[in-house]
Amino acid sequence: MPNTLLSRNPFADPKLATFAGLIARVGADPTLELRVRQNWVWALKTVSRAIGKDPMAIPAHPEFLRKAMAKAAPDAIGIGRPSWNNARSLTGKVLEWAGLALIPGHYQAPLTPQWDILWATLPPGKNALRMQLSRFFHFCSARAISPDQVCDDVIITFHEALITESIVELPYELYRGTAKSWNNAVERVRGWPQQRLTVPSRQQIFCLPWSAFPPSLEADVQAYLRRAEGLNLDDYHFTRAQRPSTLETRGWQLQLLATAIVKGGIAADILVDLRTILVPEIAARGLQYLVERNGGKSCVQTSNVALFLPTLARGSTSTRVSSLGYGRSPESYGSPSVE
Repeated sequence: MPNTLLSRNPFADPKLATFAGLIARVGADPTLELRVRQNWVWALKTVSRAIGKDPMAIPAHPEFLRKAMAKAAPDAIGIGRPSWNNARSLTGKVLEWAGLALIPGHYQAPLTPQWDILWATLPPGKNALRMQLSRFFHFCSARAISPDQVCDDVIITFHEALITESIVELPYELYRGTAKSWNNAVERVRGWPQQRLTVPSRQQIFCLPWSAFPPSLEADVQAYLRRAEGLNLDDYHFTRAQRPSTLETRGWQLQLLATAIVKGGIAADILVDLRTILVPEIAARGLQYLVERNGGKSCVQTSNVALFLPTLARGSTSTRVSSLGYGRSPESYGSPSVE
């Protein structure tokens, strides 16, 4: 059965199978025993949860899975080490069954002819320009963005994609380095597109600064991220230290959701801590804003924020905020406004 569920991973070759496609194939194959189908589907869904991604955003490619599993946090979703090892082993069997265990090459989309020609103009061999620009070239190829369409909006979307995929270490540094290298190529490489990019700073982002919210919210977020570092041996929620890139992703996701909640019409001073954000009506307002901002469609960023919320709810230790109106209708928090 061909894979009809195209990848929502922003870098992946769209022809690659996804975990969502494998789940559908396994579940529909009558030649597999029922128990095998159940175990394989469980394994694929468990790995998806531990990675923190929608199955449609997970390419069924060994290179991607090797990096993603190395950064997974099964303990954070209540999966013990024996179950995690079993899930990994069964996932390997699914890949073998599907003929995907030894796929050559990379999972990233191949360069389009335009990007391939531009790549050939870079200095040969290992150098900073090639190292900094390679992933951006594959990203634009996967999104059908041509070199003459590159602009600040594209590089910002690239940054969001780096955070969403969460495979590279320190996505912000790669984002900034890509913008600088692009501008460097504008000056040094003959025939390079002449549009320059704004080299980002931490302030030049969609999210509102933490200073726009009550100080207690940022303090609660920082406390949660410190716990996620795994330094407190008495903390039974985080039994394993989270990687720096994971901490950066979680902090960005919380800032994004808080921003979306406010831009969705809820007063910033309502958001006094993480448990406030987790009030269903408040979280829903923020997620709805992100969907509407994306033209009424969900995207990988929004899906990953939604997937993170149950994990956040299990790990949050802030004082409950029932006095803020849990159970109120969304209209009572204010009227939404989409920018």
